[in-house]
Amino acid sequence: MTTFPLTTFRKTRQCPSAQALLAYDSAHVERGIATDVKSHLAYCEFCSAEIQLLHRHHAQLEEYIFVEMPEHLRRLAEDLLRPDAFPVSRLISLARN
Repeated sequence: MTTFPLTTFRKTRQCPSAQALLAYDSAHVERGIATDVKSHLAYCEFCSAEIQLLHRHHAQLEEYIFVEMPEHLRRLAEDLLRPDAFPVSRLISLARN
């Protein structure tokens, strides 16, 4: 029985970034970089799968609006994160009531 070496399915230091793969996929990359990415994709199963995923799920810029946390929630969070905060059993009993 012949055994084949197993390859680890993961991104390595030699792999191009997701941004580089997106640029390559959308043809917005310099020719030299495109050649490098293309030759990398020929042997890297992980990046080949990643570029397919990125192609199917285009990253669109989303606008986020950050709002200030309500004061009562901020105080609660600070109280819970204090080193001398309530024991967990006390918090569970408070949550049930």
